[in-house]
Amino acid sequence: MVSAGALGGKAACVEEGGTANSVSMCAWFDNDSFGEIVSPTMNAPALAKEMLTVRPAVEMVVKN
Repeated sequence: MVSAGALGGKAACVEEGGTANSVSMCAWFDNDSFGEIVSPTMNAPALAKEMLTVRPAVEMVVKN
Protein backbone atom coordinates (compact mmCIF):
# COMPACT_ATOMS: atom_id res chain seq x y z
CA MET A 1 0.00 0.00 0.00
CA VAL A 2 1.18 3.49 -0.89
CA SER A 3 -0.39 6.94 -0.83
CA ALA A 4 -3.04 7.52 -3.49
CA GLY A 5 -2.34 11.25 -3.31
CA ALA A 6 -4.60 14.26 -3.05
CA LEU A 7 -7.37 12.70 -5.16
CA GLY A 8 -7.94 10.06 -2.50
CA GLY A 9 -8.78 6.41 -2.81
CA LYS A 10 -6.33 3.57 -2.36
CA ALA A 11 -3.12 2.64 -4.16
CA ALA A 12 -0.53 -0.11 -4.18
CA CYS A 13 2.77 -0.75 -5.93
CA VAL A 14 4.62 -3.99 -6.63
CA GLU A 15 7.98 -4.85 -8.11
CA GLU A 16 9.28 -7.95 -9.82
CA GLY A 17 13.04 -7.68 -9.89
CA GLY A 18 16.12 -9.77 -10.25
CA THR A 19 15.40 -10.97 -13.77
CA ALA A 20 16.06 -9.67 -17.26
CA ASN A 21 12.37 -8.70 -17.39
CA SER A 22 12.20 -6.63 -14.18
CA VAL A 23 9.12 -4.42 -13.91
CA SER A 24 7.26 -2.26 -11.39
CA MET A 25 3.55 -1.47 -11.39
CA CYS A 26 1.41 0.94 -9.40
CA ALA A 27 -2.38 0.95 -9.41
CA TRP A 28 -4.90 3.29 -7.82
CA PHE A 29 -8.64 3.26 -7.44
CA ASP A 30 -11.44 5.21 -5.82
CA ASN A 31 -15.23 5.08 -5.92
CA ASP A 32 -15.50 5.75 -9.67
CA SER A 33 -12.14 5.33 -11.38
CA PHE A 34 -8.95 3.32 -11.48
CA GLY A 35 -5.63 3.42 -13.28
CA GLU A 36 -2.18 1.93 -13.39
CA ILE A 37 1.30 2.81 -14.53
CA VAL A 38 4.05 0.34 -15.34
CA SER A 39 7.80 0.83 -15.66
CA PRO A 40 10.57 -1.54 -16.75
CA THR A 41 13.22 0.84 -15.34
CA MET A 42 11.91 2.32 -12.05
CA ASN A 43 11.69 0.49 -8.74
CA ALA A 44 8.37 0.47 -6.87
CA PRO A 45 9.13 3.39 -4.49
CA ALA A 46 10.24 5.61 -7.40
CA LEU A 47 7.17 4.68 -9.43
CA ALA A 48 4.91 5.40 -6.43
CA LYS A 49 6.36 8.92 -6.27
CA GLU A 50 5.84 9.36 -10.02
CA MET A 51 2.23 8.16 -9.69
CA LEU A 52 1.51 11.15 -7.42
CA THR A 53 2.43 13.41 -10.35
CA VAL A 54 0.85 11.38 -13.14
CA ARG A 55 -2.52 10.69 -11.56
CA PRO A 56 -3.75 14.32 -11.28
CA ALA A 57 -2.69 14.85 -14.90
CA VAL A 58 -4.83 11.99 -16.22
CA GLU A 59 -7.91 12.16 -14.00
CA MET A 60 -10.57 14.81 -14.35
CA VAL A 61 -12.11 16.00 -11.09
CA VAL A 62 -15.81 16.80 -11.42
CA LYS A 63 -17.41 18.98 -8.80
CA ASN A 64 -21.00 18.13 -7.90
